[in-house]
Amino acid sequence: MTEVTSNVYWEDKDWFFSKHNKSWHVDTSPMTDDGVYMKTYILEDDSCWYERMSPYTEIAKVTVHGVEVEVEVKLQKIEYWSTDISKSRYYFERW
Repeated sequence: MTEVTSNVYWEDKDWFFSKHNKSWHVDTSPMTDDGVYMKTYILEDDSCWYERMSPYTEIAKVTVHGVEVEVEVKLQKIEYWSTDISKSRYYFERW
């Protein structure tokens, strides 16, 4: 699993959908009690794009007006892979 930026995610997704250039539908799983859910984009040629979304909390130390404090940042981790890109990648966005 490799961390990427959201720009890389969109480039990968655009490349995949452009390559297959077919109509598609998406299946979305129910969210688990832990806040995890999956999306599977199924294209006309049976290729698939997979996304797994899960909550992620990062605790960071920051200095505000000379005072060091810990802040908790809630993010969403999006892991993705496809029938063409089998090694998963992920990026973070605001929850």
